[in-house]
Amino acid sequence: MGYLRALAVILAMVAALPVIIASAAAPANDNFVGAIVVPKTLSYNNTQSVLESTFQTVDGEPQPSCAVVAHTVWYSFTPNQSDMLKIDTAGSGYDTVLAVYTGGSLGGLTSVGCNDETGAGQTSALQFQTTSGTTYQIQIGSVDSVPANPNLALSLEWGTTPANDNFANAITASPLLYTDSQSTIVATTNTGEPPTCLGNVISRTV
Repeated sequence: MGYLRALAVILAMVAALPVIIASAAAPANDNFVGAIVVPKTLSYNNTQSVLESTFQTVDGEPQPSCAVVAHTVWYSFTPNQSDMLKIDTAGSGYDTVLAVYTGGSLGGLTSVGCNDETGAGQTSALQFQTTSGTTYQIQIGSVDSVPANPNLALSLEWGTTPANDNFANAITASPLLYTDSQSTIVATTNTGEPPTCLGNVISRTV
């Protein structure tokens, strides 16, 4: 009877192997060569699980310049216009690192920019000026060795510089009481604009 019970347990384990193997599969864009191609038309939003994603140490995958990561997935984007691009991972369930490169191989990548954390959160955001026809390689990494919640949310959209980005175009706040709400993610700093306020370095001003 004991033999039959042991045999039944072994058979059950063997039957479960395909399920275990399937659940342990790495994401399709785990490696650089399998990067998800982002459509030229934005806005773009994507969600995926990065569970079982890896880092291509043997193949020479670069560590982002702003943090050390343990797991990565890749996206590739070739815009058909030259404009300010905003990429962010808001809504992700883990501590992300976002890095962007140009180049066609892991060994020939040139860094465009990198961001570990934006604001008070653990997600990342990066904005930069694109060149039409240039391919940008987007690397999303995890600071945690094992993300507790491996769900990634990624978005790409063209940024619009605020109308009051420059001092000369300041919005007149009248009459009072006055309120305003706008995105300053692609705002800039004027040449000659005071770089600090009470000892704090500032940027992206309106």
